[in-house]
Order: sequence, then C-alpha cells, then structure tokens
Amino acid sequence: MALTWTDHLELGNALVRMYPDEDPWSLPFARIRELTLTVPDFEGSADDEVEDYELEGIQSAWGWSKTD
Repeated sequence: MALTWTDHLELGNALVRMYPDEDPWSLPFARIRELTLTVPDFEGSADDEVEDYELEGIQSAWGWSKTD
C-alpha cells in the first residue's frame, strides 16, 4: 500500500519502527519531512508542497505511537 502525506498514523507507526531512538517532539518539521521521505512504500517526494499541519499530524502520530 502506497503511503502519502495524509497517512499520518501509518507514517507515525513506520517512523517509530525505523527510528526508535528519535524524539519526534523535539524534531523540527524539516527533519520530520526528511525522515518521512525514507519510509518504505511512501510515494511522496522532496518536491511536494506539504503544509505544516500534515507534518504536525505525522509528528503527533509518531509521538503517541512511541508511548503505546
């Protein structure tokens, strides 16, 4: 299944598995964007225009997934 910028929960879960030592709450959105681009099955690109609220959604899903 291809993931897009709006798949916050799936991306957050993938980022927890890929970067367990990262603290998403302390990362700037630029870094969250970079790491999101490394998720397998992610179909976005560095050229995409992404709103801050999308990155905040990914950050929140990642952060809350770490505490589960």
